[in-house]
Amino acid sequence: MNIIDISNCPETGLARKAWKHSFEDTNDYLKLTVRVAFFKENGQKIRANGVMEFEKELYARNTTKVNPANGDIVIEGQEGYEDAIGEMDFIRSLNLNPTFISIGNIAAINEVIYDQYIIKSDANGRFDEL
Repeated sequence: MNIIDISNCPETGLARKAWKHSFEDTNDYLKLTVRVAFFKENGQKIRANGVMEFEKELYARNTTKVNPANGDIVIEGQEGYEDAIGEMDFIRSLNLNPTFISIGNIAAINEVIYDQYIIKSDANGRFDEL
């Protein structure tokens, strides 16, 4: 399990880290359940009343369109929307990249994909949504 530094909490400014808890792959969506915890500046996990570790479910569906080169969400009317692909297809395409295949271990490939999905979800602001 890899622990990923994500953006600080927009409300408290506290550092946050995330890691994969579970993954579900269906015909309609991909669901990555992520655990998120808060950390002090010295790297210690915060264990206090009111500051709780939480789970965030990240869904990728093809109804959400993304830039095929980098996975950034593209909204209808924005430049590049005509060339956008479904987010679920983008995440699945990461598995076909020869860079990942050369690892030679499907578990390692999946961990890299989960990590990239967490990083991209953070960049798209999904950990700031309630």
